[in-house]
Amino acid sequence: MTKQEFEKRTGVEVSEYEFECINFVYMMADADCDKDVFCKMWKKMNANRVKNAKVERMQKAREEAYRDALHKFYNKTKDEYDWTPMTYVKISVYEVQALAHANIILTNDCGSGVKCLFDVRYEIGKYLGMY
Repeated sequence: MTKQEFEKRTGVEVSEYEFECINFVYMMADADCDKDVFCKMWKKMNANRVKNAKVERMQKAREEAYRDALHKFYNKTKDEYDWTPMTYVKISVYEVQALAHANIILTNDCGSGVKCLFDVRYEIGKYLGMY
């Protein structure tokens, strides 16, 4: 069994050294069980690790989705007037959630209370690593 096969069957990434140890045990048990049975047993013995890997994959997917939403919002607002107050910009609930996830707030403390599109786009660009 290869490292990639093991990781695909268990859903857990392991180091090279750890896989060598796992593979050694698998080879010792090879006469008794096939790859799928071995991986099921390993998953049972490492239930917390499998659960943590699943949670980590979900968090990573959510982070990617939020980054995509911010990138789409950034691109869809590029033709609008930069000093437009955010109250006049059409924004979806999911985009608001993505902004909140990135700790980008739509209000400011300098009198008007509402940020301009230019400021929000700048913060999104910083968050996405564009500048």
